[in-house]
Amino acid sequence: MMRKIVYIITAIVMFLTLLGSCSRDRLKVGQIVAWGANDNGQLEVPEGNYYQKVSAGLVNNLALRLDGNIIMWGGDSSHRTPGGNDFVAIDAGWENHLALRADSTIVAWGNDPGYGQLNAPEGHHFLAIAAGDGHSLALKADGTIVAWGANFFNQLDVPEGNVYTAIAAGRYHSLALNRDGTLVAWGLNNVGQCDTPLGNNYTAISAGEYHSLALRKDGTLIAWGDNDYGQCNVPSGGGFVEISAGRYHSIALKRDGSVQPWGDDRYDQVSVIHGSNFVAVSAGNGHNLALQQVPRN
Repeated sequence: MMRKIVYIITAIVMFLTLLGSCSRDRLKVGQIVAWGANDNGQLEVPEGNYYQKVSAGLVNNLALRLDGNIIMWGGDSSHRTPGGNDFVAIDAGWENHLALRADSTIVAWGNDPGYGQLNAPEGHHFLAIAAGDGHSLALKADGTIVAWGANFFNQLDVPEGNVYTAIAAGRYHSLALNRDGTLVAWGLNNVGQCDTPLGNNYTAISAGEYHSLALRKDGTLIAWGDNDYGQCNVPSGGGFVEISAGRYHSIALKRDGSVQPWGDDRYDQVSVIHGSNFVAVSAGNGHNLALQQVPRN
């Protein structure tokens, strides 16, 4: 009985945290800005100023409008986005994509080479989603994680006994944030992407192809794993409020609305930054997406 009460309290706390986060995110409305690689139309962004979230995938991009509708562009966009205007979260993976509805159910679409990554778990009580390459994760209200799809590198073998508050899916590895502020990672660890740093002062996480990224409470960054392109050479100093790990590069948003990318710059995704007054960022495969706040008349 006592354990059940603890689960209920945990679920309520996590729901209120998510609700507060969603309320803040809904204030982050703007137009989409994109820069970097455009070999698959990744930079041909939809028009309009009423977007609240963006997610950059391998070649496909997703955007969530303020009215709850999902827009997709770039690469093979022949797969129709799910219908409805009740979506609250999106995540673009390598070839499969996820969306979370307001009723806490999950929708998956895209390519499925036979790993089952489109077989999203049924039911409600989901708070967050993360799409990798062939595998996906979902965070439940009780702090547990559901994983499905490919499991070649044990990326579905979620460590038990923890209460998680955030999730991220890399190409073949998974990353989670514990309620106590510590980090946990599992799956492919060929270059140390699962060798999480010590400490309990982390507030956000993101996973790239073979590297991982985390944000500390003091606004500083840390990265580990593959560093062939300098993707683990995080910028110094604090003031960062949001992070996103791409394939071989990463990007972070600062409190003053500026962005700082680093790592692979073969497509000018790091050295060239278009604009300011950003409120959200997402790193893809050689390209970046950002939401830019538009001054109201």
